[in-house]
Amino acid sequence: MTSTVKTVHELDHVTRRAHRGDNVIIVLQDLEPGEWIRVPESQAWHLRWTVLEGHRIASEHIPTGTPLLSWGLPFGKALRDIEPGEALFNEATLRDLRLRGTGWVIPNHPNFSDWHAEFTIGSGTVRVTEQVPLHDSPGTFQGFDRGSRRGSGTRNHVVILGVSSRVAGFIRLMEKSIPDGWKKQHGDFDGVRAVHHTEGGSQHRENNHELVLRTLAGWVTHPNAGAVLLVDEGGEPVNNASLLAFMKAHGYPLEDVSHRCMSIGGRPVHECVGRAREILDTMVRSAGESKRTARPLSHLRVALQCGGSDAFSGMSGNPLAGLMAREILRHGGAANLAETSELIGAESYVLARVRNIEVARQFMDMVHRFQEMAGWHGHSAEGNPSGGNIFRGLYNIIIKSIGAANKKSPDVRLDHVIEYSEPMKESGFHFMDSAGNDLESIAGQTASGCNMILFITGNGSITNFPFVPTLKIVTTTQRFNFLRKDMDINAGEYLDGMPMEELAAQSFDHMVRVAGGQLSTGERAGHSQAQIWRTWHLSGPEDLAAVLSMDQPDGKPVPVHDRMDPSGDLPAVRLPEPSRKYHILVPTSLCSSQVASMFADELSERYPDLHFRALAHTEGCGVSRGPSEELFVRTMSSYATHPLAQRVVFLEHGCEKTHQAEFRDYLKRTGDDPARFSWMSIQGDGGLDAVRSKIYQWPSVSESISGGREGKVSSPILAVMPGFSGDSNAVPDEVGRMLLQHIADLIHKMDGSVVMAENDPVLSWVAERLSIRVRVTLPYGGSIRHHGFHVMEMPTRDRTEILTGLEASGAVWCLTNGGVPHPGISQCLSLTSGAPSPVLYAMDADGLSGQEELLAFQITRGNQGFSL
Repeated sequence: MTSTVKTVHELDHVTRRAHRGDNVIIVLQDLEPGEWIRVPESQAWHLRWTVLEGHRIASEHIPTGTPLLSWGLPFGKALRDIEPGEALFNEATLRDLRLRGTGWVIPNHPNFSDWHAEFTIGSGTVRVTEQVPLHDSPGTFQGFDRGSRRGSGTRNHVVILGVSSRVAGFIRLMEKSIPDGWKKQHGDFDGVRAVHHTEGGSQHRENNHELVLRTLAGWVTHPNAGAVLLVDEGGEPVNNASLLAFMKAHGYPLEDVSHRCMSIGGRPVHECVGRAREILDTMVRSAGESKRTARPLSHLRVALQCGGSDAFSGMSGNPLAGLMAREILRHGGAANLAETSELIGAESYVLARVRNIEVARQFMDMVHRFQEMAGWHGHSAEGNPSGGNIFRGLYNIIIKSIGAANKKSPDVRLDHVIEYSEPMKESGFHFMDSAGNDLESIAGQTASGCNMILFITGNGSITNFPFVPTLKIVTTTQRFNFLRKDMDINAGEYLDGMPMEELAAQSFDHMVRVAGGQLSTGERAGHSQAQIWRTWHLSGPEDLAAVLSMDQPDGKPVPVHDRMDPSGDLPAVRLPEPSRKYHILVPTSLCSSQVASMFADELSERYPDLHFRALAHTEGCGVSRGPSEELFVRTMSSYATHPLAQRVVFLEHGCEKTHQAEFRDYLKRTGDDPARFSWMSIQGDGGLDAVRSKIYQWPSVSESISGGREGKVSSPILAVMPGFSGDSNAVPDEVGRMLLQHIADLIHKMDGSVVMAENDPVLSWVAERLSIRVRVTLPYGGSIRHHGFHVMEMPTRDRTEILTGLEASGAVWCLTNGGVPHPGISQCLSLTSGAPSPVLYAMDADGLSGQEELLAFQITRGNQGFSL
């Protein structure tokens, strides 16, 4: 027999058991078919299938219908008898591995199904206990005294905060224009931080309106903010006035914060930049006078967060963070556990120790509310695990939740249950309602008062928040060494043999030093991002039926009457030639978006004669699957094959739902060759520096893809932005006549296309005059393949989201009202009244006087989008 054995492994060298009562064990390294595992006092196990690191194998015979147990809790049910040493596969795992298509040997059918059980509060399921005891002599850290109502800061930043999505471009411009001396830590001043987000800028009040205000209020009064400059446009639903009124009504200590407000609506960009810098200059000088002093550790508020989780998160990283949080509680501080969807299935563990029964009921009420809201959109928590989670051994939401819950140490009780971004007013262990999307959840935790973030990652997430330090705890030594420059703490040392209590003591001391001013790895790297829990469109089950009954666009244009200017006194249509093509960085998820922006800036300096665009966005991580995910992949792929795209690189974070394989598969299905593009992965290529070295060579070594994909219309395409001339009753006669001539000439004389949004008030005016029978022809973010007049579905009223969808059609020009937002890559045109005739002029990036930095890009989630 030995002549046929390729490799024999010792059981305790290649596996770990999470809990002594488990009937499955976790594999520590990739194992191949044909290899053997030697088992003490038993027959060796012969491996039939590929078993990836972090996946599980049966440790005993498991009869059909028997629960599969990990951490002593069920996560699956055997579909047939499973033999010792047999690898485990559910349908989601098989689907993900097939999509990645790397030649693994896997079965055709799953051997277990996901576990489904409803937890109820009953006899023996919840225990009311005391909290862990306080230390006799609580410790201190070097922090900033912000007064009794704000507590103590771990940092001293000046924050320029964009109040709504409408000013995101301006905030990005300010971020680039901040002098280097203001960005870096010097003395007890930790630098200026610019924060922008995607919410509050729609044309009407969204479902998350109060949630957004509460988050912004928490950021303004955060103890890490030495001063805050609030910036709005002026007329959006969430603006400076509404934020200040909310803070006053809800008792936020605004008067304890040095703050100023400014509005940029209708003002020249350069003037606004100058005014903002004057204000910041005063704030920087004032904040620089604050000094660190000894502050009690009871003022530490620790956010417990995870992202890019793997099978080892629940064995090493999460228990380590749990012990660090436990120590904070013993010093009188607070800890904040979030991500509601990622605790579903682990309710019995979370509620094993609680302050009182009412806390347990509040927790379960929030779980049920979250499930109900997801159901409104046609989703459930089962859609939470990302492709990266599944690839690294987290088969379903149950096993992911069981591991995630270990961020609460077993002897720690749950003290408080709070809403998203609700302030933590007491010490103890808190649960905060939130989505499972890392960044959306962190935004709420920081707004609730967390001044330190413990971020546990298996794959190696590089997430950082702008003004609160993040300590990234990686679960295995192998991943830590691979991504050493981007990680802070190696929890894998526990798996290598270090006692957990010893590792926790070392890690806690490191956290205290970082709280006292030592820079975290992420702070040294200089990248961060913020994202508030995005709004949701549906507010009840009845709304979903209407969405599901909508017809799907067929991509075929609607006929347009060949009507020219009847008076003959309008000039011939002349559209300016596009002035440039772009090297486009396409982030495959939210978590690689900020890095893509950082790389685009660096490439612009390195190659000044080339033009770079990073299409930073908010999707691909915690958003629901189904239509919203399809919308996202379709939109980004349309930009990758846009006529103005010269070279394209897809930049993957590595643990997202929409990883590279998702985009490769979509491009193949829609008739494109993925080999025409460049592909890079932050986690897969070894971290930021490794990707940076590759991307610096990209413009010179990759081939041009100019011309878009084969079969895609290369004729001229004009997108008409809603509001370019007001509402349907206010289209000036001369402007209207010229618009109609442009539409007719583009279609009938130039074999071109025009695309308008289905909710554009001007659409009915145009349709009546050109005898157009209006119907939706394109899905949101879809590219035009048949020239003519198109109407794009538009499940949003946010101006930037509308513009992003229209531009994805392949539009080379975008007709706007001359204001912001400015398109991402197309040329902005403005059609205005003039004498003796209307004037069409190009707002080229070179002539925008700073508006080239106000570029807009933001994808809608569609009607069914919901953060899981």
